[in-house]
Amino acid sequence: MKWPRPVGRTEPALNVAASSNVTRAAGEIGLSRRLKRRLLHHSLLCAASVALTWIFMRLFAHRDLISRVSIGTAYPALLLTSAAIMAGPINVLLRRPNPVSFDLRRDVGIWAGIVSLVHAAFGLNVHLRGRMWLYFVDAHNRLRRDPFGFGNYTGLVAAVVLALLLALSNDLSLRKLGSKRWKFLQRWAYLAIGLTAAHAVLYQGIEKRAPAFLVILYGVLLIVLVLQLAGLSKRRARAERVKNSPDAAQAVEGAGTSRVPQPQKTRA
Repeated sequence: MKWPRPVGRTEPALNVAASSNVTRAAGEIGLSRRLKRRLLHHSLLCAASVALTWIFMRLFAHRDLISRVSIGTAYPALLLTSAAIMAGPINVLLRRPNPVSFDLRRDVGIWAGIVSLVHAAFGLNVHLRGRMWLYFVDAHNRLRRDPFGFGNYTGLVAAVVLALLLALSNDLSLRKLGSKRWKFLQRWAYLAIGLTAAHAVLYQGIEKRAPAFLVILYGVLLIVLVLQLAGLSKRRARAERVKNSPDAAQAVEGAGTSRVPQPQKTRA
C-alpha cells in the first residue's frame, strides 16, 4: 500500500536550495580567503614602499624635503614597476600558470602606480618650485629640446599611463572590458617601463648621480630585459612544440571531423 505524498513537499526544490546555499557559502569562503590574501599583499607592499622611500631619502639627507621625497620615491617606483613586469616571465620560466590577471601582479602594479604618482607630484616641484610648465617649455614658451625637457616628457607620459593602469586594476574593469580588451590595455605597462627607463637614464645625467645609483638602475633594467626575452623565447618554444606535436595535430583533426553523439532512444 502506497501512502499519498504530503501536499507541498518539494524534495527537488529543497535539494536545489541546499546546493545553492552550499555554493554560496563556498564562494564566500573563497572571497574571504582572497580578501585576506590581498590585504596581506597590500600591507607588505605598503611597508616595503615606505621602507625603501625612507632608505633612499636618508641617502640624500643634504637635500630639502621635497627633493628627498622625489628621489626617495623614484627608485621604489622603478623597482615596483619592474617587479610587476617580471611576474609574467617568471611564471612562464617556472612553468606556473600565467593567467590574464592574478592578484600578486595586480597588487604590485597598484603600488607601482601609487608610488610613481607620488614621485611625479613631488618631482614637478623640485627644480622650479610651483612653475611646473617650465619643465616642458622654456622662458620663451617653446618646447624644450634638451635632456631636461625629454626627461620630463617621458616622465609625464609614463605617469599618465601608470595612472590609467591603476584605474583599470580592479575586477569591475576586467568584467566590463572583457579579458582580451583589459589585457590589451594592461600591456601598456611595457610602454610605461620603457618611458620610465628613459626618464631615469636622462635624470641620472641631469642630477649627476653617483655610480652606485647607476648600478642599481642599469642592473634592474638588465634583469627586466633578460627575463622578458627568456619568457618570450620560452613561450615561442612551447607554442612550436604544441604546433609540431603529432598528438596535438590528431586532436585538432579529430575535433574537426568528430560529431557530437546523439542520445539513444530507449523503449519504455
